[in-house]
Amino acid sequence: MDDFNTRINNIKIDLMKKKGAKETLEKNIKSLQGEIESLQEESSIRTKAAIFLNQVLDEQRNKSLVEFEKIGSEMLKYVYDESYNLIFDTHKTARDNGEVDFRIEIKTSNLINGQELITNPLTQKGGGVCETIAFALKMAVLNFSGYNGPLVLDESWKSVSADTKIDSVARCLKSYSVNHKRQIIFSTHRADVFGKFADNIYRVEREKDKPSTVRDISYETILEELAELNNVSFSYDS
Repeated sequence: MDDFNTRINNIKIDLMKKKGAKETLEKNIKSLQGEIESLQEESSIRTKAAIFLNQVLDEQRNKSLVEFEKIGSEMLKYVYDESYNLIFDTHKTARDNGEVDFRIEIKTSNLINGQELITNPLTQKGGGVCETIAFALKMAVLNFSGYNGPLVLDESWKSVSADTKIDSVARCLKSYSVNHKRQIIFSTHRADVFGKFADNIYRVEREKDKPSTVRDISYETILEELAELNNVSFSYDS
C-alpha cells in the first residue's frame, strides 16, 4: 500500500511538473504569436508605405519626364521641323508584365514621307540631334533646380553643319535667353551666325609667343571681315 501511494504521489508530482512546463510553453507560444503578429503588422505597414512611396515617386518621375519631353520636343521642333518629338521610353509595359526593368531610353520621333519614324538619337549620324536634346535637358534641369545664374556654353552644336540649322539654333538660344531672362555666354567659331543674335561680342585673339587679348567687336565688323576674305557682300538684317 505504501508503494502504491508513493507511485501515486510521484505521478502527481510528474503531472504537476508537466503541467507547469505546459503552461510555460503556452505562455511562450502566446508571446511568440504576439511578436509574430506585431512583426506581420509592421511588415504590412512597411509594404504599404513602400507601395505608396513608389507610387508618389513614379508620379513625380512621370511628371518630370513629361516636362522634359515637352522642353526637348519644343527645341527639336525649333531647330529641325514641327514633326520632331522627344520620347522617354520607361519600359512600363515590361514592368507591368512582371519584368524587372527600370531602364529609361531617350528616343525621337519625326515624320519621313508621312510615316512616323522612331529612332535612338545615339545611333543617328552627325550628332546635332543629340546636342539639341542634351541642351534641352540641361535647361529643364536648371528650371527645376531654380538656378537663375548665367549659362556658359563652349562650342555647343559643333556637330550641326547645315547653315539653316545653325541659324535655327542661334534663334533658339536667343528665344530661350529672352523668355527665361537668362544670360548666355557662348563661345564659338561661327560668330557670323551666333553674333547676329548676340547683345555683346568679344573676340579672343592670340599671336605667337604673346598672351591672348580680348576686345569687343561689332557684328557688322565681323561680316565686313568675312566679305573681304570671300569677296562677297553681307546683309546686316536678322
